Amino acid sequence: MFPGVHLPFDFKMLKFEKYDGHGDPVAHLRSYCNHLRGATGKEEPLMAYFGKSLSSLASEWFVDQDIDKWISWDDLANEFVQQFQYKMLE
Repeated sequence: MFPGVHLPFDFKMLKFEKYDGHGDPVAHLRSYCNHLRGATGKEEPLMAYFGKSLSSLASEWFVDQDIDKWISWDDLANEFVQQFQYKMLE
C-alpha cells in the first residue's frame, strides 16, 4: 500500500488490540505508535501498517481513503482522530 517502505528482514508485526471505530481514537494511536515506533524507530512503517490496526467501521473508513493525500504520519493521524472522535461518547 505504501511502496518504498522497507522493514528490517527480521521485523515481525506486533499484536495489539484493533480499533473498530468506537472508543478513544487518540488512545488507539498512542498504543499503535508505542508498539510500532518502538520496533522500528521510524515514521514510514506507522503509515504503512496502520490499516492492519483497524477493524470494522474504522477499517472500512481507511480503505475508502486516498492515501496519496497523507504526506506525513501526522496527516493520517489527524484525519483519523477527526473521523472517530465523536465515537468517544458512545
